[in-house]
Amino acid sequence: MKNIKFICSLLCAIILFTSGLHAQDIKQKDGYYTTIITKSFKVKSGGMLDVRVANGYYNVQGWEKQEVAIEELIRTDVYSEEEAELTIARSKSEYQQDGGDVRVFSRGGDHAVFHSFTIKLPNKYDIKLKTSRGDVDIKDVAGDLNLNTAGGEIRVNRCGGKVDARTSGGDIEIENSNATLEIHASGGDIKIETVDGDINASTSGGDIDLINTKQSARIRTSGGDLIIRNAQGNIRGSTSGGSITAINCAKDIKINTSGGNIELQNIGGSIDASTSGGDIEGENLRGPSELATSGGDVEIKQVQNSIQAKTMGGSIEVEMTVSDFSRTYTVDLVTVSGDLELEIPEKMATSIQAEIRLDRNRRYWKRYDILSDFPLTKKTTNDNQQPALVSEGEINGGGSTIYLSTSNGNITLKKAK
Repeated sequence: MKNIKFICSLLCAIILFTSGLHAQDIKQKDGYYTTIITKSFKVKSGGMLDVRVANGYYNVQGWEKQEVAIEELIRTDVYSEEEAELTIARSKSEYQQDGGDVRVFSRGGDHAVFHSFTIKLPNKYDIKLKTSRGDVDIKDVAGDLNLNTAGGEIRVNRCGGKVDARTSGGDIEIENSNATLEIHASGGDIKIETVDGDINASTSGGDIDLINTKQSARIRTSGGDLIIRNAQGNIRGSTSGGSITAINCAKDIKINTSGGNIELQNIGGSIDASTSGGDIEGENLRGPSELATSGGDVEIKQVQNSIQAKTMGGSIEVEMTVSDFSRTYTVDLVTVSGDLELEIPEKMATSIQAEIRLDRNRRYWKRYDILSDFPLTKKTTNDNQQPALVSEGEINGGGSTIYLSTSNGNITLKKAK
C-alpha cells in the first residue's frame, strides 16, 4: 500500500512539473529539446553557492547585487516532446536556500540530458562546484573557489581568495587574479597569468605556462613543457618528459627535467637546474648557478656570479661578465667527454686549475691541449695512476677559484675583449 502511495505521489509530481514545462515552453532546436528554468534568491555577501549537477556547463559572474540569479538551460537528446517532458522531470535540478547559502543539485546524471547554467552572484561569495562533464567559467568573484570537473575545462578570471581547481580531462586557465592557487589537471594544459598569490600546480599530461606572477610557485608535469616568464617569487618546477624555459625571473629557481632542454634568461636569484637528456643554455645569470646535464651541452653567456656546471656527455662554454672585482667567485666546470671553454674579464683576480684526464695509452695524449690567454704553468701528472695534463696559475694576485676538468676534450681559457 505504501509503495502504491509513493508511486502515485511521484506521478503527480511529474504531471505537475511537466504541466509547468508547457507554460515555460519546450523548444526544439538543432535536433534537441530544450527548456529554460530561472531562479532568484536574496542573499548577503559571504555566503556560498554549492552546485552538484552532472553533465553541466557553468558560466558564473560576480555582480554588485545581493542576489543569486540562476538561469538553467536543460537540453535533452530524445525523439519526442513527450519524452523530453518526462526526461526533464526526472533530471531537473533542485534548488535550496539555507540562510545566505544556495544549493543546486540533481539526483543523478542522465546521458541524454545536459545542463547549462548562467549564474550571477555577489562579488564576495564562495563557490563549491562539482560536475562529471562540462566546462566551468568564473569571473569577478572575490570569495573562495572549489571547482571540480571530471571531463571539462576550467577558466577563472579576475577572482580573489583561494582557488582549488581540479579537472580529469581538460585544461585549466587562471588569469588576472589576486588568489592563492591549488591547481591539478590529469590530462590537460595549465596556464597561469597575472596572479598575485602563492601557486601550487600540477598536471599529468600537459604543459604549464606561468606568466607575470608575484609570489612563490611550485609547478610539476609528467609529460609536458614548463614555460616561466616574468616571475617575481621563488620558483620550483619539474617535468619528466619536456623542456623548461625560464625568462625574467627575479628570485631563486630550482628546476629539473628528465628528458628535455633547459633555457635560462635574465635570472636574478640563485639557480639550480638539471636535465638527464638535454642541453642547458643561459644568458644574464646574476645569481649563483648550479647546472647539470647527463647527456647534453652547456652554453652560458653573461654570468655575473659563481657557477658550477657539469655534463657527462657534452661540451661546456661559459662567458663570465662580472664587474665587481672586490668579490670572490667560484667557477667549477666539469665534463667527462667534451671540450671546455671559459671566458673571463682581464681584471678578474683568480686562482686557476685546469686539467685534462688522459688515457693511459700515451699515443692519445697529443690529441688534447690546454690553451690560455693568461700565463699558466703546464705539466703532466700521474696522481693515483690517472695521467693528467694540468695548467695552473694565479691571475692578478689570485682570488676567485676556477677549476676546469675534462677527460676527452680540449680546454680553452679566453680573455674577454
